[in-house]
Amino acid sequence: VHEVIQSNPELENQIELQFQGGLNSEHWELINKLGLTPLVFDFGYVPHELAVKNLIAADILWLNVGQKKNPEIISLGKTSEYFATKKPVLGLVPEGVAKELLLMYGKSFIADPYDISEIKEQLLEIIDRYKNGRWPEHSEEVVNHFDRKKLTGKLAKIFDEISTQ
Repeated sequence: VHEVIQSNPELENQIELQFQGGLNSEHWELINKLGLTPLVFDFGYVPHELAVKNLIAADILWLNVGQKKNPEIISLGKTSEYFATKKPVLGLVPEGVAKELLLMYGKSFIADPYDISEIKEQLLEIIDRYKNGRWPEHSEEVVNHFDRKKLTGKLAKIFDEISTQ
């Protein structure tokens, strides 16, 4: 975001970054260093119901895998909630399941979490599409596949089958 604003200062008053789950002191140190403090709103930890409402109210969602052990196998539970909103998703993800899911979803913008120029390129693409209302289509099949009620039903069926054996 810093790079985008450096090359497009007129965007500074048009971008707002909202976080939930809590930013730590290292995050805030970097935010301050990059001069992004006025753009950042940290909700901290919020009840799940409010977290979902915040997702629905957002224009674009951000999925970040980052520095986790075995990131190539992480699919992240929140992807189903992101897909249910049918919102565009910026995915800063390495190769792996999370990236594959975002590609299948379709309404996603994907960049390597450590490639600043690639992230900047995706952010500029998002900004352009936001201004023009030209979002890629999401896959309704993927949205339906990750519907929590359907997944719960499938799990219940498996438990029923196991318990009768």
